[in-house]
Amino acid sequence: MADLSTVKQDSRGSGVRRAQGLILAYGGAPAARLKSAGGIDGIFGPGSTAAVKLFQKAKSLLVDGIVGPKTWSRLVKG
Repeated sequence: MADLSTVKQDSRGSGVRRAQGLILAYGGAPAARLKSAGGIDGIFGPGSTAAVKLFQKAKSLLVDGIVGPKTWSRLVKG
């Protein structure tokens, strides 16, 4: 299983790829934002941050652009 540790701006690696893949699978505005930023590249840059913020807003989570335990939980559930 891919790394589910906290990922945020400037993170890189398998956890970032996993978060990006789940954002794309979720669809909607978060996926569109991530696609426009290059999709799954394993680099948590401004596009990933913006996509995560859109996802967090849609799921009534704290909108901070950081994929921590609560955001991971909602991403994995879909």
